[in-house]
Amino acid sequence: MARTLTSATRLLDVLPLLRSDDIEIYLTIDPGSAFDAGLVDYLASLGPTVLPWREARRRRFDLAVACTVHRSMWHLDAPLMVLPHGAGYNRLIAESTGNTVSAVGLSRRELTRFGRVIPRIIGVSHEEQIGRLARSCPAAVSRALLVGDPCFDRMERSLSLRDEYRKALGVVDGRRLVVVNSTWSEHSLIGTCEDLPLRLVRALPTDEFAVAVVLHPNVWARHGTARVLGRLVSAMDAGLLVIPPEQGWQATLVAADCVVGDHGSTTFYGAALDRATAVLGSGEKELDPASPTAAFVRAAPRLDPDGDLHQQLRHALDQHVPGSLSHLTDRTLGARGEAARILQREMYRLLPDHVRAPEEAPRPEPLTDPPPARPNGTPAPSSPPRRAR
Repeated sequence: MARTLTSATRLLDVLPLLRSDDIEIYLTIDPGSAFDAGLVDYLASLGPTVLPWREARRRRFDLAVACTVHRSMWHLDAPLMVLPHGAGYNRLIAESTGNTVSAVGLSRRELTRFGRVIPRIIGVSHEEQIGRLARSCPAAVSRALLVGDPCFDRMERSLSLRDEYRKALGVVDGRRLVVVNSTWSEHSLIGTCEDLPLRLVRALPTDEFAVAVVLHPNVWARHGTARVLGRLVSAMDAGLLVIPPEQGWQATLVAADCVVGDHGSTTFYGAALDRATAVLGSGEKELDPASPTAAFVRAAPRLDPDGDLHQQLRHALDQHVPGSLSHLTDRTLGARGEAARILQREMYRLLPDHVRAPEEAPRPEPLTDPPPARPNGTPAPSSPPRRAR
């Protein structure tokens, strides 16, 4: 079940774990999100049958999986597993949670109906999140399970393919790759400094640097592809690589040397991969102050958009100390490398007894090459899957 493109793309970290021929998979869209543009076409491209929400509500299923949490989940007649669609549960959105203190995904309003906890399993990426869940929805603590982060595990699994990803992006001959990342709100990097990608490609020598931009799928959904690319066309003409929202951002992070971002999960993942990191924006206002992501945003080096960008990025790269932010990123990324095994075990445990789990323990799937947009705005063709060495 998906509500947004973001949550749908995260299902690709989970679906390959259901390997039995005895399993029939359906996809469905829980409607109502303001960020569901393009979701129908994306799900249709994945292969499994897409059921209309009305039809899905009429059926009985052995298992439902959603990389999102929403109070409408009770409509599905199935044991439900919910997972984060970012680096843990961090954002404060009162429209979803009903208050200004509970992180989205951990609130009583989202997780219960008439006092009954809806999900059978509430997957968390680190035990730290269980402590915050206990404060916001004590009745749901018994349903919480440390599952790790399958998205980050895939990135770590693909580190050996870093040079391949850099070639796919055209980052060769010793150039350094700067990845600009923005989440979707007014407090994001783009909301704070919309022309930063253009400033960077103009400020950084092309023989030393390449610049790629990764925008949250909600940015594309809210504004539309034509408008987003229209705003970036000058930067693209100057050499900016635009990573499409459907895929490629994880491989681009693996390929990166430096990440310039905000309070979004992509910036957090970049720091967890030990990339030099600089933060811009005022997103602390949108984060649970008790979350590791909020602590990360407070501690990460800042970028001055009005200062000498070339000098700042050279300094960030030259002065980067590996592991300097790991004490914060480690508080969100638990069970490292174990997410595929744990998730597969728990999903098969909820399925009927005659559906046997594969005997071979799963490993995280390596990422495909990133497909950046060409200067004319059309996405580059996708590369076939690669196997990590």
